[in-house]
Amino acid sequence: MGGKSSYVRMAALLAIMTQVGCFVPASSCTLSPFDAVHARLGAADDLGRGLSTFMVELAETSAILERATPRSLVVLDELGRGTSTHDGTAIAYATLQHIVQATRCVTLFVTHYPLIGGLRSEFPTAVGNYFMDFLSREDSRPQPTATAPPMVADGDGAADGAVGAVEDASPEITFLYKMTRGVATRSHGLNVARLAQLPNTVLALASRKAAEIEVEMRGFLPSDTGDGKKPAAARGASPGKAGTDEDEADCDAVLRGLAAALRAPEQSSQALQRLEQLQLTASS
Repeated sequence: MGGKSSYVRMAALLAIMTQVGCFVPASSCTLSPFDAVHARLGAADDLGRGLSTFMVELAETSAILERATPRSLVVLDELGRGTSTHDGTAIAYATLQHIVQATRCVTLFVTHYPLIGGLRSEFPTAVGNYFMDFLSREDSRPQPTATAPPMVADGDGAADGAVGAVEDASPEITFLYKMTRGVATRSHGLNVARLAQLPNTVLALASRKAAEIEVEMRGFLPSDTGDGKKPAAARGASPGKAGTDEDEADCDAVLRGLAAALRAPEQSSQALQRLEQLQLTASS
């Protein structure tokens, strides 16, 4: 909904149009010639060949890594989303690092894993972090109470009223469709769910659970945005539960170890287990 996929698709199409001499809808355009445009976007399985969605995703990525050259344009959209968060993050991180170090080509890499933004600290001259900008404001609609059911727009008040004590406190998001330097440390799936008119009960429970998870994960995300500013979700955000200096130092150490472990598969499981332990400690 923010426009990430549309942005990278547009960039790939403009590269092709420029190279073949077509009209480009821009005031000016300067690009170096590419020998190929390799793109992996969308999601689809291949039941005829017995391939799952995730298998198709990785097979296409493998083909891109094999064929891409330093003069290619590579577009990868949300690599790793077809598996667990830990494995997906590890695969996406390792793939992008391989492209930066080995292939060394122009790459547009879309991801929902904020940890990958930490690659900029390792390759400050080769990696840039950007996100689709937005405006956020608190929802001004009447909130449900223990005696009054939630306000609904689709006539399902009977079902929503069963848990009227739960409030949907998630902010309303207005997407600006503008690329901005930095790291977005928060997704806006709840806003999209509201636009899709999920029941208020589901939205309220999801909002509460998202707040709990955000408290648990606070401090585990990269803080380097590339412009000396805090990550997007941290600017103006209310502080979560404050931990001790030792806990924060421990988290920083684990994150550094996790980044190193992603380059050493035999150590990755231990680092991820330690990260899970710290998450459980933060929630207790």
